[in-house]
Order: sequence, then C-alpha cells, then structure tokens
Amino acid sequence: MSPLVARLPVELEVAVPVHDFRVRTLLSLEKGKVIETQWGHGDDLQLAAGDVQLAWSEFEVFFQGSVTNSVFAALNNLVADYSNGTVDTAQAVADTASLNTALNYVSQQRITIDNSITQLSAASNAVASTQMQLTSTQTNLMQADVAQVSTQLSLAETQQTALEDVISQLGSGSLFQKLA
Repeated sequence: MSPLVARLPVELEVAVPVHDFRVRTLLSLEKGKVIETQWGHGDDLQLAAGDVQLAWSEFEVFFQGSVTNSVFAALNNLVADYSNGTVDTAQAVADTASLNTALNYVSQQRITIDNSITQLSAASNAVASTQMQLTSTQTNLMQADVAQVSTQLSLAETQQTALEDVISQLGSGSLFQKLA
C-alpha cells in the first residue's frame, strides 16, 4: 500500500438500530455494559466509509460474557475435572464439548475477520489504483499544450459538424437507397 494512501483518514460507519436509546443511556455507558439492539442475531451489518460500502460484517452473541472468558472458563472447568483425582466422565465430556464449541466459535470469527480484512484490502487497492489514475490524469492535464489541444478540439468540432450534415442529408430512406 502506498504511504500516501495509508495516511488517508477514513471514517468507518456501522449502523445498528437500538430501541429507546436516549442521551442519558449514552452518558451512562461504561466499559462492559451491554445494550440490547433490534438487529437480528447473525444478520450481516454494512461496514461503510461515507456512501461507499466496504464490507459486510456480523456480530453474534455466543455466551453470556465475552468469548475469551467462555474459552478460558471451559478450559478451567476441564482442568478442574482432571485435577481432583477422581474424574466425573460425564462432566469432563460436557466441558470438552463446551470448549470445542467455544473454540469453533473463535475460529468462525477469525474467518469472518479475515474475510473483512481481505475486502478492506481490496477496497484499499482500488483506492490506490484510482489515486494513481487521477494523479496521471492530473499530470497529463498540467503538461498539455493548450494551443495543440485547442486545435484538436476545433478539428473535432468541424468533423462533428460534417457528420451531422451527412446524417441530415441521409435523413429519409435507407442507406442502401443512397448508395445505389
């Protein structure tokens, strides 16, 4: 990525509908506070920069609390199952299944994040390409010989007028009748 493109500020937007969200709700927000949204569980959210859609993203509620805590909680439960000396097989199987479920969720989220990164990278490459084209066009415009461009424009206008005259003379009838 070009250093110039890397420094371009981009404001990303994700809009999530929240029912009955007031200023006092905003002011009472603190780290770890959960707000209920009206967004469907598992539905994709549009990630945009201004009017340009960059990617689709999703968020899901998996466990009560954070996924990290759930993975560690399941792992701690599994360690506790085997550290007593006597193993409750049913509990160990349940804790192993819980750990597998949590790890599978983390893997799914990694895939979603990787896909989003790929989409952002593609968008960044498109921006870099457009920037290069615009810079090239700007350079060509700045280096243009005004007299030569004026002459070419005048010639093009003359050719257009001549073509319009030919078309108006053809006016009615088919081209084959005019050629005969």
